[in-house]
Amino acid sequence: MASNELFPQIAYPIRVILPIVYTFISTFALIGNTLNFYSLCVSTDRYSRKSIHVLIWNLIIEGTIWTLIFYTVKMVSYADLGEHFALNNGRWLNNSWCKSEMYILRIMDFLLAYTIVFLCLDRCVKKHKCCYGIRRFITGICILISLWLAVCYALIPILFFNQQLKSFNYGSYECVYNDTQINELNWLNLQNVQLPIKTIYLLDFMFGNALPIFLMILLLIMRFFIYRKPKTNKYKT
Repeated sequence: MASNELFPQIAYPIRVILPIVYTFISTFALIGNTLNFYSLCVSTDRYSRKSIHVLIWNLIIEGTIWTLIFYTVKMVSYADLGEHFALNNGRWLNNSWCKSEMYILRIMDFLLAYTIVFLCLDRCVKKHKCCYGIRRFITGICILISLWLAVCYALIPILFFNQQLKSFNYGSYECVYNDTQINELNWLNLQNVQLPIKTIYLLDFMFGNALPIFLMILLLIMRFFIYRKPKTNKYKT
């Protein structure tokens, strides 16, 4: 009885307040992305566009897709409290949706990380000194296409793993890997050191977090030395 009386008190704020918060976040994100995209597209000085503009476009596209998929679905799920969209009563928010969401959002995560890496690389370039040709607009297009193809191809194995949707209270949910299926993959078992599921998480951390951060730090250090001004002797005549 106590839980039945407590549920309306908890459910109403979740059903109303959280969707409002997600709506504000989504709205601000979409407005910001639209303004940035518009400012880049309507630039009158088109000949001054460089590879950095293409990389910024990629960040805008990535942020927009992330907002539309993640925040919008979360907003609907909380507003509905899982009554129509959750797994048990299930319409479209099910294991198949979870697999698609996991694949797309991981693509967006990797694209964000490696786009920032290429932005750091772009900042390392200096005219008349270090590979200034890669700042051309067409080079940025090639980097963008190659990055999308490489990331989408590298993450295809996610589609072969079953994703399970775990429904929680008040409309929240979480997508997780099917541990049983992955642990049956003996080629991912590092000589019984750790289970295949942990190998998957380790590889995801290495290539999705550790490697991009290492490359960013390395490129920023390189930029410091490339743009460092030589010391001059003030007392030299």
